[in-house]
Amino acid sequence: MRVLVIAARSALQNKEDWLSAMTGHQVAVLDGMVTVREALGRIASGEYELVHFAGHGDMDTLVVSDGVIPGNLLEDALRAAGGVELVILGACRSVSIGAMLYMAGVPRVLSWRDEVSDEVAGLWARTFYQSLALSKDIWEATLTAGEEVRRTGAETPIYLNGRMAVLEAEVVRLKERTRFGGLAPWLAGVLMVYGVAIAVLLVGMLGR
Repeated sequence: MRVLVIAARSALQNKEDWLSAMTGHQVAVLDGMVTVREALGRIASGEYELVHFAGHGDMDTLVVSDGVIPGNLLEDALRAAGGVELVILGACRSVSIGAMLYMAGVPRVLSWRDEVSDEVAGLWARTFYQSLALSKDIWEATLTAGEEVRRTGAETPIYLNGRMAVLEAEVVRLKERTRFGGLAPWLAGVLMVYGVAIAVLLVGMLGR
């Protein structure tokens, strides 16, 4: 994949550890002094399939060297790019931006609900890229990296992608069948509870 990593001087200090795991990818890195204009311009260029922001953020902004990137400007840049398949927001409390980008049309977005340490974010990224190099599958690499992070007791990033939307639609479809006696009551109950859990998760993510 063609990857753009944005790691301003305020960003992760251990990025070299996981950048070395990105074998097989065409990687461009913006580090050191990274301005808002430069970051947005590179994203909007359309040259990259994966954009990984490795830095600090909070709720609806991402921090670079000369200020912050508001979520709406990031959305505009990704819309201009047109071909970005995955955005990774390795920043604290970035789930609101992540949800906005996903709803705006980015096929896959990974973001963190709460605070995340440099160590955990670095561990997740290193494991993700190592797995991606082997499997060539974003979903599998995400699961593998999540399991690695869980072993430390830390929270994993929130992954928004089409599979979640398809799963939610399937739950709704099965609930409709239940109304006409198409499913066993016990199975219907399980699916309905699962559907409510998904809805609560999504509401929780969007409400933070």
